[in-house]
Amino acid sequence: MMPAKAIIVYQPGAADAVTQFFQDKLDVSLVAYSLPGVTGSGSDETRPAFRTGGLLLPRLSTVVANVTPRQFQLLKEHKGRGIIEAVYPDWVTTTPRLRSAKSWAKVPTPSPGALKAMSVSTNGPTGTGVKVAVLDSGFDPNRKGFGGPDVQLWSAVEDNSTADRYGHGTHCAGLVGGNVDDSGNRFGVAPDVNLYCCKVMYGQIGLGSALVLGIEGALARRVDVILIAQEFSAKAARRLDFDYWGQRAIDQCTLIIAAAGNKGPRGTVRLPGAAVKVAAVGALTNSAGPLENSSRSGSTAGSEVDFAAPGEEIYSACAQGRYLNLSGTSMAAAHAAGIAALWVEKEKVYGADLWVKMASRAAVLRTAKPAEAGAGIVQAP
Repeated sequence: MMPAKAIIVYQPGAADAVTQFFQDKLDVSLVAYSLPGVTGSGSDETRPAFRTGGLLLPRLSTVVANVTPRQFQLLKEHKGRGIIEAVYPDWVTTTPRLRSAKSWAKVPTPSPGALKAMSVSTNGPTGTGVKVAVLDSGFDPNRKGFGGPDVQLWSAVEDNSTADRYGHGTHCAGLVGGNVDDSGNRFGVAPDVNLYCCKVMYGQIGLGSALVLGIEGALARRVDVILIAQEFSAKAARRLDFDYWGQRAIDQCTLIIAAAGNKGPRGTVRLPGAAVKVAAVGALTNSAGPLENSSRSGSTAGSEVDFAAPGEEIYSACAQGRYLNLSGTSMAAAHAAGIAALWVEKEKVYGADLWVKMASRAAVLRTAKPAEAGAGIVQAP
């Protein structure tokens, strides 16, 4: 049978040993994941390994490898017996469907109330010097509405593309670090932030392996905040490793902020937001109530909404140089990532300290329960 991607977590500090294990036991060569300056998911050296061999991700103590079913079974047999701590088949991540053809015909409407609700002002910090990575569907090459620093692009998908043909990634990036539209309407929280956009999805669908590669690349670039707006079911084993990856990011002074998911009101927080070490963001309506489809807090550790942000009919840049209003926890998480950038600039807080700062300064809501909005709506410094 044809090889398929697997994700393997190994003991920290065992990069040399796991490389030797793959060579001796599986006849699979691992190459350390390296990154170019702007585009591409790896150097010329790592590109063949991405397709046929394996990539070693030292910042996450993880391997993404192409293995046969027999090799995958051998890995599972060694799990917990030495340097191999966890073994997973690749999995699918999703973002919400953007719009129907009829909805695309609607005239986009600016949503200044969202920025006002988070106390974002023209006189406050703007994200200068702060790095935020957006791991999503890429970035629109038209760059409409982005007047700040150059957006740095790279890819974790196999065709090495970075262009956003879907629009979700550009919309989220716009809410984090966009500036103004052609009429001067501001839509971005932190217009002077340094954006690092990694394409980890083809349109609405992506793979867990690409997402893990995106996190590794973001940590290699020493970003302050990572935004993940995809979701998938919170199976216990995978939640544990997003706990681990989230902690590895925090140890490197990086906070991962994720969408809570769009499975409400009965559905609970989805991965990666359901991980203990990842901040989950719920979505609010324009009247500060919970957005109907925003996932709620669950009963297991980590499956809580940590804080909330506006997520109803939010205006931002989109693909093909257009603007669009979208709703969901993706928009809320992007707003929160922008607010995080403002706190990093203002008070130089990072990782876990940044998380605590955002939660402690959130505005408590009478219109939403803690299970719906966590500590409350995030606020700018």
